[in-house]
Amino acid sequence: MVTLLLGSVAPALAQGRPASPSENHPSFKERVLDIFQRNEERREERRQQLSERRAAQLRQWEERTVKRLTNIVSHLDRIAELIQDRIDTLKDRGRDVTAVQAQMDTAKSMINNAKQSVASASEEFEDILAGGDDEKIIFRDLHALQRDVLDDIRAAHRALIKVLAATRGLSVTPTAHPTASPAASGSPTPTPTPTATP
Repeated sequence: MVTLLLGSVAPALAQGRPASPSENHPSFKERVLDIFQRNEERREERRQQLSERRAAQLRQWEERTVKRLTNIVSHLDRIAELIQDRIDTLKDRGRDVTAVQAQMDTAKSMINNAKQSVASASEEFEDILAGGDDEKIIFRDLHALQRDVLDDIRAAHRALIKVLAATRGLSVTPTAHPTASPAASGSPTPTPTPTATP
């Protein structure tokens, strides 16, 4: 039965295929090479699309990171202002705040250093992204730069915590000396009894 099918199909195949390849009917080898070429073009197009998508994602990550770091530094700056207000209040109350003020000045300089780090990191992020290196290398460099900026922010935060702890020690009010309470008299005071009203 198999020979019957092959016998009937083989002449039809032989009649449909030309004896030599032409433009309308390329050879098997030419068709395979054409398929490989089209597949390679598709792969290259896909690689290009993925590369563009990764570049866009890296740029979005960079924007989010810079925004987040800027928000953190501005938050530290607001906290420093509140602590400075507390120091000024303690100074007005007559407390000795020279040591605390020196710590506060150090903390403010660290916050300014963190602000400068964020600003320079933003520019360096752009330079790294424009470098055109491999995405893995770019991401590694971006993370290293982010860690450096976060170290500056953490140092400023630690300095603010020390200043805050020092101000708490100054704000303790001295305790008043206890005075003797009035002595009880020997005779009880009569208490009026309630009467019923009709």
